[in-house]
Amino acid sequence: IWVPISLVLLILMAALDGGRFRWSQVPLGLEVVGFGMLGGYIVLNVWAAHSNPFLSATSRVQEDRGHYVVVSGPYRWIRHPMYLGLCLLGLGSPLALGSWWALIPGVAVALTFVYRTWQEDRMLKADLAGYAEFARTTRFRLIPGLW
Repeated sequence: IWVPISLVLLILMAALDGGRFRWSQVPLGLEVVGFGMLGGYIVLNVWAAHSNPFLSATSRVQEDRGHYVVVSGPYRWIRHPMYLGLCLLGLGSPLALGSWWALIPGVAVALTFVYRTWQEDRMLKADLAGYAEFARTTRFRLIPGLW
């Protein structure tokens, strides 16, 4: 429930700050970067959904559907591309909408998915056959080359 609340707060804060009252001013170049991040969010989430038939809003092993480890598409480079996309949404939206203040709930969204990445990785290593090996070969959880 925290993520939808944070996203609503992000939109409200951006509307009040970037649109109505102009409490802060994001430089045009960073607004463009924000729109690029939103494009990255869309591309990553569509690609992840196309590559992973088990992609779900809830973290669970789908034994009833023959859940297996997906190693194609963006999963070749990172283990949680959808969560990276959602981090880009949380951090890119405030920039694109011209609001430094909206970064507060945006960072909360990103940190929520960083934490969820860590939790889901633990659960999948314990409960999904082959995931521990996948984690050894696909080293990065969220950010290629970093973590």
